[in-house]
Amino acid sequence: MAYNNRNKLLYWKQVQEETQKHFIPGITPYAPVFRQYIEPRFPMSYATFMKIINMNVDKLLKEQDEKSK
Repeated sequence: MAYNNRNKLLYWKQVQEETQKHFIPGITPYAPVFRQYIEPRFPMSYATFMKIINMNVDKLLKEQDEKSK
């Protein structure tokens, strides 16, 4: 993986962390969280947002760290 891929993974991790601050499972849908908190700070489409939410970024970062050693 390229070096800039690590930066993208760290960016996606920030998106996931910000979402978890405002998301309540079973009560809050992702769409209002995206519109109110994510989209103003991290410009992206809703489809990209959902892709990031469903991704295991921690695992990808760990794999990348192991490859770089």
